[in-house]
Amino acid sequence: MKYRIFTNGGYIVSVLHNAENGNITEEEYLQIVDAIQNKPAAPEGYDYRLTVGLEWELYQLPEAQNIEEE
Repeated sequence: MKYRIFTNGGYIVSVLHNAENGNITEEEYLQIVDAIQNKPAAPEGYDYRLTVGLEWELYQLPEAQNIEEE
């Protein structure tokens, strides 16, 4: 089985198992899955993103914008 990670700007965007072309080991995949399953709860208006170093980083969510219908 092959495992693949997709990153953007130092953050993990997604991971796949049964990938056609793998770029991480099964052990790395399981570490990422474990980190995802243990994501801390974020305060309101914030969320966490997972770095490639498997650390959760707190960030503020952008404010929602109202779109007026014509």
